[in-house]
Amino acid sequence: MIYNKLYKENGEEPSDKEMFHEMNISLEKLYKIKHALQSSVSIDTPLSEDSDITIKDTIIDSKAHEVAQDELEKEDLKRIIRVALNKLTEKERNIIEKRYYKNFTFEKIGQDMNFTKARAKEIECNAILKLRRDDKFRKKVFDYTSLNEYKKVGVNEFNRTWTSSTEWVVLKRENIRSQSQ
Repeated sequence: MIYNKLYKENGEEPSDKEMFHEMNISLEKLYKIKHALQSSVSIDTPLSEDSDITIKDTIIDSKAHEVAQDELEKEDLKRIIRVALNKLTEKERNIIEKRYYKNFTFEKIGQDMNFTKARAKEIECNAILKLRRDDKFRKKVFDYTSLNEYKKVGVNEFNRTWTSSTEWVVLKRENIRSQSQ
């Protein structure tokens, strides 16, 4: 901005003296700024002359790690649900799958399975009750779903445990993963 302003005023490239004077900084600081600008490199620059890999390719995307972690958790939760559903009768399992995986209405489920709408709803209720009574299943699902709520770690708690809320969630996830294997 200042460079452009001086260039427009004088019609030529400003001298270092004009620049540091206009910027109200020391000449030494101006040289440091110029050096920093000269030593910057584009992240699209190849790592070597004979390589197609750029600096950008070597930078870790923190969001990619979070997405991968979320996908692993979803797969673990799906596996836990699959195991629990296999404990149900075939009728119960089919109704739960149609209701929650395929978004069928009770009427549609009843038509497909030759039940009344009320009977399909009754079988679903019994299946859900069975799942709720399964302590292992309930605990595992609760553990996974509760991880979406970050534990609020205040300064006192952090000073006592030296664990941040992010670290708490990671430790909890690892504990759940090791228990489910």
